[in-house]
Amino acid sequence: MTVSTLDPDSDTLAPWSIGDGGVELRGRGPKCPEGGAVGRQWVRLGVGTTGGSVEQIFETRPQRRYVCRFRRWVQSPPGPTVPLQIVGPGFSVLMQLPSDGTECEPPIAASSSVEFDAIGEFSAIRFAYGGGPAIWSVSIDDVVIVPVEDCDGDGIVDGLAIIDGMASDTDGDGVPDACECRGDVDGDGTVDGVELSILLGSWGHAIPETLDADGDGVAGGADLAMLLGMWGRCSR
Repeated sequence: MTVSTLDPDSDTLAPWSIGDGGVELRGRGPKCPEGGAVGRQWVRLGVGTTGGSVEQIFETRPQRRYVCRFRRWVQSPPGPTVPLQIVGPGFSVLMQLPSDGTECEPPIAASSSVEFDAIGEFSAIRFAYGGGPAIWSVSIDDVVIVPVEDCDGDGIVDGLAIIDGMASDTDGDGVPDACECRGDVDGDGTVDGVELSILLGSWGHAIPETLDADGDGVAGGADLAMLLGMWGRCSR
């Protein structure tokens, strides 16, 4: 799971690489005196006839499906839509986005997303705006790349649920705690003799994290008690 945001205290566009055009760092506070939320920063891809593009490389897994979600500000008069192109491994999407007002007015930007199948271990995602009428502009921020997985079947991608605070992930592995099967080492959804053999064979020594009930890193009585208490079922 990868999230790309901009440091509110930074004056650079890192980690984005600039492709062309009128790309600049925008925000509220000092850069938008009439707005609220001092320090909110964005990558503006261009304004008026001057467009621009930015690109960032994300770590992915080949043959795995991902969703790329991003926040965007689109400034234009009500009515017309503004084009934003998203290009990645094996795909090119042209979105026609409605106006969000100005960068300084709305408290929360709208979100858009696109799904894609990763080809390699790294995926370059490029956002491009080709320019338009004088007062049009497109800005982006909070670009998120997460696998398209929904372990609990609630219709919300797991990674997005974690990022948005709708699901907890105490071990930071990108899987909601509600879907974790504590004690299941071989991934078959059950706790049985396989796990017991591993635990007893490692007694007093290092054990897999999923068997480590008390977090001390070694097999002991607390770990055995947890395993026996979960015997034959997945902890969900």
